[in-house]
Amino acid sequence: MGSTSKYGRARIDPNAPEALGICDRCGGLYNLKNLHFQWDWCGTGMVNQQLRVCRGAGTRGCYDTPQPQLRAIILPPDPPPARGVRPEPYEVDEQNHYTLRALIGKPYMFVAASDMMVAKLTLDALLSAAIADTGEMTVILDKQTLIAAVLEAVSEMTVNFSGAVDLTALIDAVGEVVAELVRGADITAAVEAASDMAAALFKDVGITAAIDAADAVTAVLAIGIGMSAALDGASDVAATLTQVAFVPVTTLTFFGSATAASGATITAPASIIAGDIIIIADRALNNSGLPTLVVPTGFTSISALALTDTRQIVSYKIAAGTEGGTNITGMSGTNANKKAMYVLRPSSVPTKVIPLSVNGQITDSNPGAQTVTSSAGAVALAAFAVYGTDSNPITPRTFSPAPDGEITPATNFYLAYKIYNSSPANISVDMDDEGLGNALQSFYIQVGT
Repeated sequence: MGSTSKYGRARIDPNAPEALGICDRCGGLYNLKNLHFQWDWCGTGMVNQQLRVCRGAGTRGCYDTPQPQLRAIILPPDPPPARGVRPEPYEVDEQNHYTLRALIGKPYMFVAASDMMVAKLTLDALLSAAIADTGEMTVILDKQTLIAAVLEAVSEMTVNFSGAVDLTALIDAVGEVVAELVRGADITAAVEAASDMAAALFKDVGITAAIDAADAVTAVLAIGIGMSAALDGASDVAATLTQVAFVPVTTLTFFGSATAASGATITAPASIIAGDIIIIADRALNNSGLPTLVVPTGFTSISALALTDTRQIVSYKIAAGTEGGTNITGMSGTNANKKAMYVLRPSSVPTKVIPLSVNGQITDSNPGAQTVTSSAGAVALAAFAVYGTDSNPITPRTFSPAPDGEITPATNFYLAYKIYNSSPANISVDMDDEGLGNALQSFYIQVGT
């Protein structure tokens, strides 16, 4: 029988003597096997500080959790550039160019007729009469210039309106009219053209009248445009939106599952096809120091947790169709490894998986309750929860409303899911303090194109 030593917190067994050691921090006497090496972040990896410190029962003792502020920040890549953007036309904002090639009115405000006349009108100038000239006339108008007369041209008219310009008269052109309206422009009259019209409308443009065109109307609409009147076109109407919408799949169904109670690999269910969604939860425990973080090849990490000598990660992949029956490699701890996998089948082949409401906590005490806000998602969607401890069984486990399924390779690691093909609700997830390395993760995914 062993007996408790009078010296420090070491336990002495005369029948099985063991080495003792002094904690490098508190100076307490412990069994050497109970003194752990202190690890800490240094750049992108963990470094052994060559300190052996105690870790008391139920507490961390002198062992310090690795300080994440010492970890190198790895910036993600820049987002992909937007397509079909509509930048602010600053040049147009500063001044307007009107090019008129026609005989219009009488030039009693300006110099007599010539081959070309260029007139620059300052702010608030009133053009109270028609401008007439032969050949070609270019008129440059500043902001807020009031055009009180109808502009008519026989051959070709190009009109660029800047902010705050009020077009109170109908613009008629027989040949071609190109109207470019920037932010804040107000069209109070219908824009009509005989052959071709292109209207590029920017953010916050209000159309209060119908846009009618005989041959073709192309409307390029940016985010936030309100159209209070119908777009009517005789031959063709094309609408291009600058923001590409996410289209969710109609339904998700359970296809298969797998678990692995040890080792670095897990075998995927047979008959996985292209477009299936694979979710893997992976937990690894080392004898000392953190296990190496491994995201399986082709997978994307959703949530990764780490504490002292334990890691727990969950990741996803849109299947290529070749994964069925193959071994998928994850983390490999020196003490214990647990893995669980779910495979869901969408109603159509997706191109996107969007993880949302991602929660995660790992602690040697009781993790806080988590809420998956899946009621805000677009169906079809699926919610998941991952529960893990170093060794003790996890009971009870909260997943409310009740999950559609739950798998476990051992009583200290569980993966649960729930599918919503209609009427999604929020989900409450929780677990108790089960000793060391209590880890709780939850999230939901939207699947679509």
